[in-house]
Amino acid sequence: MLAKLIKHELKATSRLLVPLYIALFLISLVNRFVFHLDIKEGILMFFIGFLIVAQAILVLAILVSTVLLMIIRFYKNLLSDEGYLMFTLPVNTHQLITETSHIKIAL
Repeated sequence: MLAKLIKHELKATSRLLVPLYIALFLISLVNRFVFHLDIKEGILMFFIGFLIVAQAILVLAILVSTVLLMIIRFYKNLLSDEGYLMFTLPVNTHQLITETSHIKIAL
């Protein structure tokens, strides 16, 4: 059951994150080869600067989108219709939120 939940969670998060990671990988490859060129002036210097800024913005976008996506998925899985079984437990909502973030699996 846990494997199915993890599979569906990975499918849901990969729709947004995989294209961002592919774009970051491609820009990183281009930057790697462009940095070895000895260009000190001209329009190509502007292009190199644009690639550096694009890579920095993409890294920040990946960080922010990952955090926001995880918060949204946690909210949907716990507090929406998907998490209705969580409220059959005899605890209040605050305890559900704080305790589910500290769950440890004992083997």
